[in-house]
Amino acid sequence: MSYSNQTHFKAAQTLEKRRKKAERIQLARKLEISEKIPEIPKFEAELAKTGLAVIKGIGMGENAEEYIKQLSEINLAIQENIRKLLSSNGYPEDYLEIPYTCKKCNDTGFVGGYVCECRKELLKETAKEELA
Repeated sequence: MSYSNQTHFKAAQTLEKRRKKAERIQLARKLEISEKIPEIPKFEAELAKTGLAVIKGIGMGENAEEYIKQLSEINLAIQENIRKLLSSNGYPEDYLEIPYTCKKCNDTGFVGGYVCECRKELLKETAKEELA
């Protein structure tokens, strides 16, 4: 089905609002957690360091694969520590993840270069509202 430019524009605005809201929620949660569980920001700083180390590792040639594997194991262990800390303090393990409305496209409306089902549904809803 073909939709007007206005319909596409409204759908894109809605998706952008959803994304920004989800990002604001995550930021508020990070601030809350950093006050209540100060160990978590320290773990997150370690995660950032492993990310930078991966970039360094890519240029290591033959030794890169083993180095990146070790970093991956460290990264996974840190993530598990964060999940355990959240859980033991009464929070869901995914509390610090961005709570997007659509987990497939992260509220962008596209997945792998294709229109996401959520955007298609939003276009339909928007078109119906315009007709009412």
